Amino acid sequence: TSCLDGPDIGRRAIANCGLAVTMPVLNPEAGAGGDSGKKAMKRGDKKEKTGREARTARRGIPSRSELQWQVTELAEQRAAISEVLRAIANSPHDLQPIFDTILANATRLCRAHLGALLLFEENDFHVVARRAPKNASPDALPLQRPLGLRPGTPLSRLVKERAPIHDADLAADQSYLDRDRGVVIVVESLGARTSLLVPMLKEDELIGAITF
Repeated sequence: TSCLDGPDIGRRAIANCGLAVTMPVLNPEAGAGGDSGKKAMKRGDKKEKTGREARTARRGIPSRSELQWQVTELAEQRAAISEVLRAIANSPHDLQPIFDTILANATRLCRAHLGALLLFEENDFHVVARRAPKNASPDALPLQRPLGLRPGTPLSRLVKERAPIHDADLAADQSYLDRDRGVVIVVESLGARTSLLVPMLKEDELIGAITF
């Protein structure tokens, strides 16, 4: 349910490594001599690689580039988890550095330019960490203040559904068209259009959310 699902990606990558097609090794001495021969071999190699990847995709086997992407993602996720664990170890009595580290790594992994870490307490969300444009007003995402849940907003839908809420265009969302203050601030003050809200659950209990 979040972008931090590294172990599953890792298992798929490792399981599929044995199915990856080995790239051919060309002998530079073979075939026609000179640069023309080398260029011809490169063109043939490229065509062979493209055809092989197409056949691999049809069989449902990840291509080499897909496997490399998955391994890179796994490495980034493991590094993020290590940073969070270090923050927990280095700050046993102060939660703020931990919240900041969690959000910094989550936004980096999801390639998001802004985000917020919210805790759900007393039937409302409170911002405990935020990443916003430098010129954004602090009041746009006030820390430690109840945000106020209003019907029809993405946050209220998240509370109801206990599942990720994705809006491809917040400016087209009914809550923005109804001029909900919180959604208007996100769109007009923070410059966000696409949003993703990911719930944080402890068993079935909603304890917070990360928003991008």
